[in-house]
Amino acid sequence: MKKTGLVLSGGGARGLVHVGVLKALEELGIRPNAISGTSAGALVGGLYASGLTPNEIFDAIENQQFLSFSNFNFLGNGFFKAKTLIDFVEKNLRCKTFEELKIQLFVTGTDLDTGLCDIFHTGNLSLPIAASAAVPVMFEPVEINGHNYVDGGILNNFPVETLSQTHDFIIGSDVSQWPLNFTNWSKTTIIQRSLQLAIASGQESKKQACHVLIAPVVVHYQPFSKGMNKELVEIGYKETMLKKEALSAAL
Repeated sequence: MKKTGLVLSGGGARGLVHVGVLKALEELGIRPNAISGTSAGALVGGLYASGLTPNEIFDAIENQQFLSFSNFNFLGNGFFKAKTLIDFVEKNLRCKTFEELKIQLFVTGTDLDTGLCDIFHTGNLSLPIAASAAVPVMFEPVEINGHNYVDGGILNNFPVETLSQTHDFIIGSDVSQWPLNFTNWSKTTIIQRSLQLAIASGQESKKQACHVLIAPVVVHYQPFSKGMNKELVEIGYKETMLKKEALSAAL
């Protein structure tokens, strides 16, 4: 097999598409040598790199409680406490450091203090993954080495550059595609579309570095809903299987 890299974008609950992608890749006999993920992609990619199967990742996310009312943060600088997200990551990871992982992992985080995008790939594993998935305002920032980090997707929602120079074959899974001719505009969808446009700036050129890009139209799904989890996994699986012939070049 060629040295294969997998890029997983951010997208909230829509990141469940990545689980379906991983499930299909396994069935096709393709296992990445490295994963570069941001936000939900960092969470799914980190769990997979630490040894969880796609089904185990789905079960963990399906049963998560970090968005429950009991974890609501009445006085902090986020609707939900960062600790609940960190605890979820620590509970489900099977490794404590990047060096212990079965698959090399790169995690993207946004440093609020410096305004820079940082790529984590050594040392403590749980804090960078939690920080990358900490959607601003929804969650408190996660402190790492005295700096406050939030969602990596703010500055880099498709971190392909960490793999493009070192891997022979790049597979991308992107959940930021907006449907054409969308007309169901509401306050919520206007906000979602505006954020998607801001985050997507400069992302299109990055996708061209992928040999195979899996990009189903799922952005209009609610980013924090659990009701469509199985459907999103199935979308990722089917979309990947449609690229079966192109993916065979990785073998």
